[in-house]
Amino acid sequence: MDNKIGNFIKELRTERNWSQEDLAAKLYISRQSVSKWEIGQTTPSMSIMIKLAEIFELTLPEIINGERATKDNIEAINSETTKEIIKMHNKTKKITRISSILICILVFAFLGYYFFTSYKAQNIYEVTGRSDNFTINNGLFILTKSKVYFTVQNIETNENVKKLSLYVLDNGERHDIYYNEQTAGIFLEEDNGYNEYFSMNNKNIFLENLYIEIQGEDHTENMKLDLRKIYQNDELLNLNKGDIKNNQNTETGIDNDKLINNIKTKFEKEENVYNLYIDNKSEQLEFMFYENTNALIVNKYIKGYDCIWSYYLDKDLLTYEKTETTNYETVEEDSANIKDDKDFIKEFISIINDNIY
Repeated sequence: MDNKIGNFIKELRTERNWSQEDLAAKLYISRQSVSKWEIGQTTPSMSIMIKLAEIFELTLPEIINGERATKDNIEAINSETTKEIIKMHNKTKKITRISSILICILVFAFLGYYFFTSYKAQNIYEVTGRSDNFTINNGLFILTKSKVYFTVQNIETNENVKKLSLYVLDNGERHDIYYNEQTAGIFLEEDNGYNEYFSMNNKNIFLENLYIEIQGEDHTENMKLDLRKIYQNDELLNLNKGDIKNNQNTETGIDNDKLINNIKTKFEKEENVYNLYIDNKSEQLEFMFYENTNALIVNKYIKGYDCIWSYYLDKDLLTYEKTETTNYETVEEDSANIKDDKDFIKEFISIINDNIY
């Protein structure tokens, strides 16, 4: 395996007499991530390559090609292929950002339109599922007074999806709802009560016993879908909104003093870095606390993805990046105050509560 980029990173690091820990601290990642690059096990994501170019005072094409630019290789380094890689990264990042904004606009427009006429009649469920070879995230099941929507898109897998079948189990008997052989996703819409797909007379059966059969090129698996309610319009007026917000911040915030004390008690210390590694079979968690910068880095490795949270205690700032390990592209990134109400913050706090407190 060609490890030109990894060797180049090692060369640049060695020239500055930096250890792998030193470089990892500057990038707010784990030392193991740097080690994996240098031995050719993985390749940095494009966002990391941009940071590497800044740190080593080089151009992005030089990092991508794994060599410094000279008068003999300048044309190769600045080739159309390199430009296309950078262009595709910027395009993908822009599309992801625009798509997220559009989705948020559509969801909030939908909720605002129906709220006052459909008290407690609007229910939104997050649809997720996981099997050995397939993962579903961010699906939606929306129940309103007049409409029913169900969507599952972007199934995470290393093989092409050939067919999807949605069905419900009622007392052990399978009732097929819908199948799709055209695209690797499902979108259903019907008038509430029409019962072509969903019989709302038996709503609880659908919520608790909904399954999907995924047929790929190499595997066919049946997956139980988890439907978690994330919204119900059960508030007529937002009375005492300020007090509620303050209470949420108190509950969801982090006690930094307690956090540091537990880290120093449970973690192993190497120089100025406290480390803890946890293997939970389906996922691996790696914690690094940099005492000199008061920053806690949490890496979660799950099938097909690396998730990195960087918590800067002095600023109450949390950043998040999710990278797909098959092509090392960043698929999600965000940052916010630790007391904000965001899903990536809630997941981070849950990890802290389960493993450090």
